[in-house]
Amino acid sequence: MHCPIGPQCSGWAQTDSRTADEIEQVMWKFIQAVYKYYNDTDHVVSIDIVNEDVQGEPWKTDESGTGGQTITAPAPIDIMPLYVKAGSIIPMGPYLQYATEKPADPIELRIYPDADGKFELYEDENDDYNYEKGKYALILFIWNDKSKTLTIGDRRGEFNGMLKHRTFHTVLVNQTTGTGVGISKSSTPVQYNGKRVSVSMKQLFKERRL
Repeated sequence: MHCPIGPQCSGWAQTDSRTADEIEQVMWKFIQAVYKYYNDTDHVVSIDIVNEDVQGEPWKTDESGTGGQTITAPAPIDIMPLYVKAGSIIPMGPYLQYATEKPADPIELRIYPDADGKFELYEDENDDYNYEKGKYALILFIWNDKSKTLTIGDRRGEFNGMLKHRTFHTVLVNQTTGTGVGISKSSTPVQYNGKRVSVSMKQLFKERRL
């Protein structure tokens, strides 16, 4: 699943014989049961979302709006409203069936402009407690909205099996790029070897505003 990088997947995922579609059906049945329990119906008509006092971009639509308000968003069975804070940097990993199926590379970095932001990527060995002994790595990403520059900082720390060279696909989110859970068709690749690097996205920002 191509999705925001999150906690480790459970170990059972490696031996689960069900297909992705079968697991999705199980999830939908569970969600429908929750809806029915609270609303006496198997679907939700709308959801109230409290938006922060910043500009934001919805995940799948071409809408944007000002924060500091409560939005009543349509929520049919196939859509979960998700609004993203301006300045957010969201890493999207490759398609994986379980956490250690293959290296999480390349990583797509979705940048939501109109505010400064930062994000720190954490990595470890996935399957033990060596992180408690300092066996992990951190990479800091900083978005400067005024200069439209993304800075990827020096890698701090290391662990066994760590990818020393990475590819980051930077995406400046707009109405047509960086929406949904699929891999974005338009991105700027950045080769990273653990040393600080800065990427100017001024031209992309100009194109975004056209």
